Amino acid sequence: MVDVVSRVTKIGDGEIEPPQEITAGCECKYIAGLAKKGEKIIILLESAVLAEDLEVKTEKIAG
Repeated sequence: MVDVVSRVTKIGDGEIEPPQEITAGCECKYIAGLAKKGEKIIILLESAVLAEDLEVKTEKIAG
């Protein structure tokens, strides 16, 4: 599922916030939370949900 990892960073539980208005209008079921590291915002994804939806879509295309 991943081709390249450019960086790995530790994020403490206290640094993670639930998705808020910034994610309005997008597929929020894919977003687990948001974290800030310095000036950067990191979007944490629900990888299991993404993988499941990808599998379902692939099966529909394969028909």
